[in-house]
Amino acid sequence: MDSELQPPARRDVKAMTETLVSLAEKDRVSALLRDDLYGVFSVRGSVVRSATLGSFMVGSWLIESKMKPDKDLLRLTVLAEEPIEATDGPIVQATEVRHGDLVDATFSQGPHGTFSVRGHVVETNDGSMALVGRWIIAYRHTANHRLLELRRSAVSYPTQPPAKITRWRDSPEASG
Repeated sequence: MDSELQPPARRDVKAMTETLVSLAEKDRVSALLRDDLYGVFSVRGSVVRSATLGSFMVGSWLIESKMKPDKDLLRLTVLAEEPIEATDGPIVQATEVRHGDLVDATFSQGPHGTFSVRGHVVETNDGSMALVGRWIIAYRHTANHRLLELRRSAVSYPTQPPAKITRWRDSPEASG
């Protein structure tokens, strides 16, 4: 089992707040997040400050508001200055993954730079879109142009994948 994806027994808000207070833009972090549509997933990348909200983000996910952990943030870890890379699983094409597959996807998107998302593939009910942690892997059998690399994860996952997406929230959620 991959401990990076194991949700903690309880959120350590105090520890995450201490980490947030010590962060600076461009620090590299791993954020474990939980979302109703996308399940539990991790995002590894550089911290950026939202120009509109003033809050820290990683891979387009807000991780705090007024230096308090966002409700979706389960764990936050500062990483060494090494490149953000996916695991050593086999490289696959965006059209080869299906709902529930565990993947590591590396994306590039300004202002977030290069970041990776690890989690279950979540498809829309009609199969037209495949996503991981809000980021589109493929739409209508065409890979997202921001997707740099996609690997089928070589590790097991501690939780079940979320259900297929049958509805969208009122606000736009999909990135990419």
